[in-house]
Amino acid sequence: MNPITVAFFGISGSGKGTQADMLEKFLNREDPKRSVARAEMGALARAFMKTGTPLAKRTEEIVSSGGLLPSFIPIYLLVEVLKNFTGEEHLILDGTCRNGEDDIESIHKTILSNLHVA
Repeated sequence: MNPITVAFFGISGSGKGTQADMLEKFLNREDPKRSVARAEMGALARAFMKTGTPLAKRTEEIVSSGGLLPSFIPIYLLVEVLKNFTGEEHLILDGTCRNGEDDIESIHKTILSNLHVA
């Protein structure tokens, strides 16, 4: 099986995590020699907010008030996850930007289009 990339978008509680779990189990079962890289945005954001940096504190304020994060924060978190990505892994993006078409385009242009695999 060739490596695949799947991105799940949607609001909290829409089933992204459930679908990502099912896909990850399927990939591990059907292609056990290839690893699965999974970026779970909720977990990444929660871990980031615990760092206590000024940006992390502002992120926590936005999340606590029910707001949506500016696109650059999820993109930053995804870049951190993808630093060691080789392109040989399956990739699951579990919840990414959700502000609309501009954010989806930002993810594509900023991360996926600039990902160079040797």
